[in-house]
Amino acid sequence: NEEDKKATGGLTSLKKGKYLDGATDGMADKVPAMIDNSDPAALSDGEYVITADVVGHLGNGNSDAGAKVLDDFMGDVRMARTNTRKQAPEINPQKFLPKV
Repeated sequence: NEEDKKATGGLTSLKKGKYLDGATDGMADKVPAMIDNSDPAALSDGEYVITADVVGHLGNGNSDAGAKVLDDFMGDVRMARTNTRKQAPEINPQKFLPKV
């Protein structure tokens, strides 16, 4: 529940593999978290958190280089799916549902 998330830094919904599982949409930024116990971060259900050691491994020991590998990867996937390297804008899905 939401109180459990807040009490533990917002990461109680992490499953093995660091996948955030929950009911909010993927752009809600409603899962509170802290970076280095000092900087607040807002995560969304459906996001996947990659640990610092793996980011560093992707850069052969350099986290900045590893982050670039991941940024390039995300851009490539977005380009393949949406023909742009940018994240799609948030929408109001209610506007697209038929009125009942």
